[in-house]
Amino acid sequence: MEDKKEKMHPFFKLLIILFFIFFAFYIALVSGYYPSRVQKKALVTNEKLQAFENDLNKDDNVIKKTGYIEEDVNYSNFVTKTGSALTNTLGKIIDKTSKGIKDVFKLLFW
Repeated sequence: MEDKKEKMHPFFKLLIILFFIFFAFYIALVSGYYPSRVQKKALVTNEKLQAFENDLNKDDNVIKKTGYIEEDVNYSNFVTKTGSALTNTLGKIIDKTSKGIKDVFKLLFW
């Protein structure tokens, strides 16, 4: 008797991976991770707004935007860089493939 393990179909592997990703995001949402991040950001914004209003009420009317607004925030991380590279690569592949298919149809029908 042969004991061969049946390999799982790649679609089902992908489905299981996507389920675990969904489950992780669901737990993060239910546990309040995302709302707490939004609330923290709003608190920082309110503090900066209060500081700006206090500076407006002072007799010195020279107000600079530095210190109130955070500029040049870099949101890139490993996931965004990888996603961007994947998107660019897929775009190039699809572009070349569509041109090749178009050339084949031109050859066949024109």
